[in-house]
Amino acid sequence: MAVSDTPDRVFVYGTLRVVGGHPMARLLAERGRRRGPATLRGILLDVGPYPAAVPSDDEDDQVVGELIELDPRHAAETLAELDTYEGCPDGDRESALYVRSRQGVRGPDGAPLEAWVWFWNRSPAGLLRIEGGDWIRHVRG
Repeated sequence: MAVSDTPDRVFVYGTLRVVGGHPMARLLAERGRRRGPATLRGILLDVGPYPAAVPSDDEDDQVVGELIELDPRHAAETLAELDTYEGCPDGDRESALYVRSRQGVRGPDGAPLEAWVWFWNRSPAGLLRIEGGDWIRHVRG
C-alpha cells in the first residue's frame, strides 16, 4: 500500500494523548478514532509544560504514545489545526517549534505502520530526558 493510500494517522505522545485531557486532545478524539497504544523510535525530552520527541537510531529508545486515525472528511483541516497547536506554521520550518513528518511507528499489535509525528525543532541541549519515554507517567509520577 502506498503512503498516499494509507489513512491519515497521527502518533501523539504528550498533551494530545486522550488521558491528558487537553482541549486539543478532545478535538482530536472527536475527529478521529483512537487505535490504541503505540511506540515510536525516539527520545522524549521534558520541555516543561509539554514533552518533545527527537528521532533516534537506537532501537532501545522508545517514545510511548497513542495512535489515532483521522476521519478522512476532516483530516486536512485537523492536521492544519494540529500544526498550529504544535507551533508548526505553514511553510516556515526554521521558526517552527515542531515539524511534522511521516514516520514508522509500532501500532497496538506491534505491527509497523506510518503516522504523522511532530518532532522537536530546537536544540535538545540542556533538556531532561524522560526515561521510559512516557510523558503521562512522567508527569503523574
